[in-house]
Amino acid sequence: KGLNMPDSDVIVEYLEKEHPNPSMKSSAPAELGASFFPTFINFVKAPAEDKDATSKMEAELQAINDYLSKEGNGPLMGGANIDAKDASLAPKLYHACVACKAIKGFDIPEKYKAIKTYFDTLSSKP
Repeated sequence: KGLNMPDSDVIVEYLEKEHPNPSMKSSAPAELGASFFPTFINFVKAPAEDKDATSKMEAELQAINDYLSKEGNGPLMGGANIDAKDASLAPKLYHACVACKAIKGFDIPEKYKAIKTYFDTLSSKP
C-alpha cells in the first residue's frame, strides 16, 4: 500500500526516519522562513493599498536573502546540498513567486539576488 504524504515537512520527517543517511537535517535557524507562508497568504489577500502587508512580505524575503547571502551560507539552505529547510521552504517560495506575480503583479525584485541564485541552483539539481 502506497503512502500519501502531501506535506513536504512530513516527507522530510519520514525520510529522516527511514533513510537517515545522508541526513537532511538543516543547520539553518528554525525560525528562518517559519512565518513566510502565512505572510505570503496575507499579502496575496490584502488590498493593493495595504502597505503593511507589502512591508511584511518584503521583510520575509529580505531575511531569507540575507541568510543565503551570509558568508559560509548558500546557495541553498544546506550550502551546496538540499536539506530539510529547502524541502520545506522551496515549494512555498516557488508558489509565492508564481502567485504574487499572477495575482498582485509583484515579482521578486532584483535586489534579492541570493534568492534568484537559490532558485537557479535548485533548478540545476536532479
